[in-house]
This record gives sequence, structure tokens and C-alpha cells, in this order.
Amino acid sequence: MDSSVREAAEAAGKAFAAFKAAAKTRADVFRKVQKFADTAAAAELGAYEAHFVQALVADFKRGGLALDEAQRAELQRLLDADAACCSKYGSNLGADKTRLTFSIAELEGLPEDFINERKDPKDADRVVLSLKYPDIIPVSRRH
Repeated sequence: MDSSVREAAEAAGKAFAAFKAAAKTRADVFRKVQKFADTAAAAELGAYEAHFVQALVADFKRGGLALDEAQRAELQRLLDADAACCSKYGSNLGADKTRLTFSIAELEGLPEDFINERKDPKDADRVVLSLKYPDIIPVSRRH
């Protein structure tokens, strides 16, 4: 993948993550959702709609809006640190060039097409895998 495309995707991902995090910290919206959740109108909602309202309330609470200001500030500090760590991990994984070679027997239980797509062009008895999603998740789920 072109590095400029990867960098643009990383920037867009970071901006989206920041937007999602900020949306969960809107105390004004939480107060309105909570106020509605406590009304008779909310109690009369159908199962799907009631679940949606309760999920919104729960998301806001997970975002720390039911905490006092000091606790909320600490939670936000931890969430920001987590987001930075996840972003760095994603960047590192995207740039990683690690290739691991396995025998076909070592990958027993994986689909034949998965193995065939990753056969070493220099040695048809070996399979080359990266540490990225398309390779590592199916292998880790095999056991």
C-alpha cells in the first residue's frame, strides 16, 4: 500500500476516534437523554426503542458522565492514553514487515485456499504469514 494512502487513512481513523470519544462526553446530551429515559413516554416505548435509549444512557455512563468531575477527568486521561496507545499499535502494525514461514503441516486445520494464497513462491512446501489481520486471526482461531 502506498505510504501516503496509509498516512491519510491513519489520520482519518484518528479523527474519527476523537469524534466518537468527544461525542460520548457531551454532558448536555447525556442530561437530555437521561431526562427522557426517566419519563412516562420512555416507559411506553417498544422493546427495540427502549433498548436503544438504555444503550445510549449506558454508553454515556461508560464515558464517565455519571462520575464527579475529578473522576471524569481521570477517566478521560486514561481514555486518551488508551487511544494514543491503540493508535501507535495500529501504526506500528501497519508498518511491520515481519514474515513468518511455516510448513503446511504446521498450519493443519486452516482452509486450503488460505494456505494456497500464502504459499512461498520459492518453496511450495512452505507458507509465509505476516502479523496482520488477514493472516494472524485465522491462525490464532485455529486452536
